[in-house]
Amino acid sequence: MRAPALICAVVAVIAGAAGLYALKHEVEERRAAVAALERQMAEDREALRVLKAEWAYLDSPEVIQERALRHLRLRPPTPDQFISALGMLPLRNDETPFLAASAHDVVPRPTPRFRPTPPVRKAVAAGEAGGTDRFSARMEQALERVGGAP
Repeated sequence: MRAPALICAVVAVIAGAAGLYALKHEVEERRAAVAALERQMAEDREALRVLKAEWAYLDSPEVIQERALRHLRLRPPTPDQFISALGMLPLRNDETPFLAASAHDVVPRPTPRFRPTPPVRKAVAAGEAGGTDRFSARMEQALERVGGAP
């Protein structure tokens, strides 16, 4: 009776040792994977730091101006490109140049444009029903008095 119990105990010890050995290797592999991920994260952080520094350099006004001068052929404005008097401003129509009477009247006021009348307003103005009832006709008249719909 002791022999089978002894054999079972030896087999259990060997199975436990084999399991412990497999577990040890799995833990070592996972530690190696974690270490590799940590190294990769450190490298990525460093690369990100370098990219941010490069972005800050490329985004600086001096670099942008230098590249614009090189690639776009833009030049700084010269004094003759600025308008020296309000009389030199081009107007929409061929009127005489506008001279400001005060600092608030620098820009001429635009003239009102022709606004076509919608068919409903024409019908109301003509006194026809035009498919509208009395309320909508009164609303159209009120809009005419106020200056039109927005």
